[in-house]
Amino acid sequence: MKRSIQTIGLQLGLVGVIIIMVNYQIFYHNQAGNKKCNCDEKETWKTKKKSMTNSSPISFPGFNSVSDLAIRLGLHANLTQWSSSSASLLYGHHRSKKSLLTLGIPSVRRPNGRNYILGTIKSIIDNTDDDEKSHITVVIFVADFNETWNLEMASKLYTTFREYFDTGMLQVVNAPLNIYPDFKSSIVKGPQRDNAQRTLWRSKQNLDFAFVMLYSRNISEYYIQLEDDVVCAQHFVNDIEIFVNKTKRFWICLEFTELGFIGKLFRSVHIERLAHTLLAYYDSKPCDLLLGHVFRILGQSAPIHSSPSLFQHMGKWSSLEHKMMPSIDKNFKGFGEKDLPIIEVPKGDNPKASLLTNMNWADGYGPGHAYNHSSSYFWATDPRRRSFFEIVYRWPMTIKKIIISTGDAKNRKDSLDAGAVRVSDSEPCHTKGTLLGNFVAGEFDSEILGSKIPQGIKCIAVIIVSSQRGWLIIRDIAVFVT
Repeated sequence: MKRSIQTIGLQLGLVGVIIIMVNYQIFYHNQAGNKKCNCDEKETWKTKKKSMTNSSPISFPGFNSVSDLAIRLGLHANLTQWSSSSASLLYGHHRSKKSLLTLGIPSVRRPNGRNYILGTIKSIIDNTDDDEKSHITVVIFVADFNETWNLEMASKLYTTFREYFDTGMLQVVNAPLNIYPDFKSSIVKGPQRDNAQRTLWRSKQNLDFAFVMLYSRNISEYYIQLEDDVVCAQHFVNDIEIFVNKTKRFWICLEFTELGFIGKLFRSVHIERLAHTLLAYYDSKPCDLLLGHVFRILGQSAPIHSSPSLFQHMGKWSSLEHKMMPSIDKNFKGFGEKDLPIIEVPKGDNPKASLLTNMNWADGYGPGHAYNHSSSYFWATDPRRRSFFEIVYRWPMTIKKIIISTGDAKNRKDSLDAGAVRVSDSEPCHTKGTLLGNFVAGEFDSEILGSKIPQGIKCIAVIIVSSQRGWLIIRDIAVFVT
């Protein structure tokens, strides 16, 4: 009965969204000229700037201001002041003129002190020339619930990239914690299949995206959403301009990677209302799925992707504890030309051991290449279900961490499709012992996954869970002992 009431409530909520969006669509088409977007003439950043400046903002009935929405959701009234003033600006300053493109990047702590935001900002700087830099503004929203971390990370960003803050290219902003709703699991309602921790994490992420959108809505003519663990293609700003110019069909969102909510481009006149949608339904589903429904309601029936992609994921550690995110975009510009940073493996202790496998291998690519700090790798020619690769020690080991990476370092070819890792105090261990966890996109890291490794380990096994068509590369195995 309770579930049916929840289902009815969700359906009524979606009906409300559709009514709002239909009004939005009618208004938009009146402004945009029957889905033509004034695209009959060739547009450039300069002509777009003129046309977008003259565009009227789009209204959602009942959601015409941030304060109206804040009242409805019970969000703190500070949201209005925070999103419309410079009070939250920690470092940097606004340019004297509007930029053409804002890059919005929320950033939070990751487990064990990992962070990727410095690498992300360096990639943006390294892959833009002086002219491109003058046309973009990067807004970094330090959004952790730990205020000390926010201030320390903001200071580190400013110290590292001070010259770019001084030009107005970079800004770091923060928000007071009291703009967030109550994040008790009894208040935040997510899909039945999501646990409370994941629902809270995803809901907080939706709000962070919405808040950085609200702050950025008047900075530039266009807005692109990034995350804090990406690298950029060379001259990505110019490539975005080219793709926008050649896209003649109606669009609400252009996508410059196929990874989640990374690389989504919007006209800035739209982002306040899109942010309102995220705020209103922040705990219903992930942002890319939620706004995907909105795009379809507004008339964009399918995603519009650039080719090649212009942003690549580099962060293996998710901000959600015990979640690995080694996903990559194989359509990324220059993919396959150099090693992927996401699959770098630190050198382990790798105590002396015997290596056993029931798989055949290509000449010159034996088991030792995966374990003995070789520059090569183990290359199995017949990976089948129940195949295994075992590491057997002479005496029991106290192991604190195990990292295993598979596939080619440049293009991920011959990665392990489905596999698991077991450990035991005796051999063989591919059929017994403790299951530490499964591979995620060809990668295994016991620390990230939160695997508890028992004491006195004498055997580690990589197990092939299902047969795969190609060969299998086990490239790096790193075992850390105490």
